[in-house]
Amino acid sequence: MGRTRYIGDSPFDGDARDNDPRFVSALAKGLLVLQAFTPKDQWLAHRELVIRTGLPASTVSRLAFTLHQLGFLRHEQSQGAYSLAPPVLALGFSVLGRSDVVHIARPFMQELAHKCEATVSLGVRHGLEVIYVGHCRGTDRLYLGLDIGSRLPIDKTAMGRSIVYSLEEREQLGITAALLAKGASCDSLKIDSVNSQIEEFGYVLSESEWEPGISAAAAPLDLRDGVNVYGMSVGGLSTRLTPEFLRNVAGPALAKTCSELLQVIHEAKWADRNELL
Repeated sequence: MGRTRYIGDSPFDGDARDNDPRFVSALAKGLLVLQAFTPKDQWLAHRELVIRTGLPASTVSRLAFTLHQLGFLRHEQSQGAYSLAPPVLALGFSVLGRSDVVHIARPFMQELAHKCEATVSLGVRHGLEVIYVGHCRGTDRLYLGLDIGSRLPIDKTAMGRSIVYSLEEREQLGITAALLAKGASCDSLKIDSVNSQIEEFGYVLSESEWEPGISAAAAPLDLRDGVNVYGMSVGGLSTRLTPEFLRNVAGPALAKTCSELLQVIHEAKWADRNELL
């Protein structure tokens, strides 16, 4: 059987790497599966992963199963295909700040932050948490001490709830079951309330639920590619983000921003596709 084909540069040459006791082959092979995906790939079949990694089919099956269980890969059983999941981004937050979505979203976020004089953040789900992948501050001197890489609970925050809104029902049920297993209340996600708020207004509110004196409005940013669901929030001190301000200014402005941003992202994707044709 041929040697494993490692993608990318390494401080080891082949023989030194294989003979050095510090080198963990199983870990390297798992990372090899993740590296098989390029920015142009949405889903890769098991056979394609085998071809790209040079690993045996049985090894790829075990590695893909493990990465799926850990949340780093999504699995489409009907097609036998895999895609990268948002938690992969958590492996390198310096990359997050340069991702295409964050790059496109930043001017929209900054304009919204200035308009609301608050903090505007972009996040993705990782298990029972959301991870900030983008962050902009307004002109308000008092702001939340959070930045890219910060983790917040998915059930107590507006951003978390906005992301859950866009997930499939089975994923929502899985999150609810996991929260219950960790001792959360039966309705910590408030799914019914969240659904009605977002469907009527385009955003959901969280007022002093995550932290006393902290309020936020959030809206889902679903790229509708079956993979990426983001949440965007406007957050800050409740003394600034009063119920009236959230409902009359921040919330509507946020919903409009997300709608405009989605249109720009989709136009950019079509432009990329036309370049490839």
